[in-house]
Amino acid sequence: MAGFIAVGTPRAGIVARANRLLWRDLAILALVAASALVAARLVARALIIRPVNALLETTKEIAAGSFASRADTRSRGELGRLAGAFNRMANTIQKRQAELDASLETLRQTNEKLRSLVQASPLAIVLYDAAGRIQLWNPAAESMFGWREHELLGQPPDRQGEIDGHRVRSLGGEMLDGVETVGQARDGRHLDVRVFSAVLHDASGRVNGVLVVYEDITARKRAEQEAARQREALFRSEKLADLGRLAAGVAHELRNPLTVVDGRAQMLKRLAVNGPVGPDTLGCHLDSLEEAVNRMRRIVHGLSTYGKPERIDRAPVDLGDLLTAVTELIGYTARNGNVKVVRQIANQLPKIVGDRSQLMQVLVNLTTNAIEAMTPAGGLLTLSAYVNEETEAHTVVVEIADSGPGIAPEQLERIWEAFYTTKTEGTGLGLSIVRALVAEQPGAQIGLRSTVGVGTVFSLTFPSAALPLQANRVVQ
Repeated sequence: MAGFIAVGTPRAGIVARANRLLWRDLAILALVAASALVAARLVARALIIRPVNALLETTKEIAAGSFASRADTRSRGELGRLAGAFNRMANTIQKRQAELDASLETLRQTNEKLRSLVQASPLAIVLYDAAGRIQLWNPAAESMFGWREHELLGQPPDRQGEIDGHRVRSLGGEMLDGVETVGQARDGRHLDVRVFSAVLHDASGRVNGVLVVYEDITARKRAEQEAARQREALFRSEKLADLGRLAAGVAHELRNPLTVVDGRAQMLKRLAVNGPVGPDTLGCHLDSLEEAVNRMRRIVHGLSTYGKPERIDRAPVDLGDLLTAVTELIGYTARNGNVKVVRQIANQLPKIVGDRSQLMQVLVNLTTNAIEAMTPAGGLLTLSAYVNEETEAHTVVVEIADSGPGIAPEQLERIWEAFYTTKTEGTGLGLSIVRALVAEQPGAQIGLRSTVGVGTVFSLTFPSAALPLQANRVVQ
């Protein structure tokens, strides 16, 4: 007979135990999860958040101007590489900032120097903007024109008076590069000024201003006028001295033709007493009288030309006729110095343009010097005038050649200097005046060559009256 035994456990006890075990495991799991979270947070803070925060702080420091700040590169992985790249960028920024600071310092120093230069400049400097308003008016401009800077800064063109005129001319395309003009100051004074201007443009080529610079040349102009007055006084003094030296010779030269006139007149008078004078005899005497009168006329004309008042009168001049007149004036002086004068004047010599009186003074001075150089031993003075066909322009040349002792090379370097002379008596002004007078003749040149023991040749070169004029110069 079969049978079974039934064993039972109370259900409530089993469930209670299972619940205790579950809550224990859940508590352990929660504790483990919490520990993991804490650990993960700590790890994240140490490995990610702290480096990122440090990078952000470094970024803020650099942004605030602390370019020496750097990120911590001890982190591994991506954050370490990011910190390294950040530091390289910071190095580049620091370098560029240092370059920028150096450039700014250089620019500041340059601006300061420019400002000091503008403020200390003796030239009046005026800067206009594109609308024509004055943006800069330096102390020299205040001193020159009389207006203070605050009175003109920002003023429109219609409030600037004639000062604005040079800006307008520059914008109109006129080149103001040392143009001399007369300006007027605030108190009505007239100023001689040189004007320079430049139109300023921006990067796109648009006009954004005009710079105008004024140089006050009033004092220089007055000095030039005074120097010109003194030079003219010296010229007159030297001319009067030359006239004094020529006076005795001119008187003697006039005496000879006067003697001819007197003799012929007496002879005609005696012939007339004896009856009618034959045509041939009368013609012969009249020819002699005419020749004597013409010679006196040439002498007087040369003397009057030489003594003409100092007023430049440029006109066509016949150099052959001028050399003939000079020969008449220096004839007596040459004979007294045992000097023979020879004229060699080319046929159909072109006229030149110049002042006859000044050219007469030049030729008289040069020929007188040549005669004095050969006195008392004597010699030959050759006056030549010809066309130089070797030059493209075919210029007209006058040469005054003597057979005197010549000029030493060391003296040639100083011969044109004022007050330099090798004579025991003399002012030393003759050749300096000659050079100045030659410079007054359009396109004229003066040259000199000399050989000790052979003689000296002064050459004057002129463009013919029909040729274009060139600059004057001295050839040695």
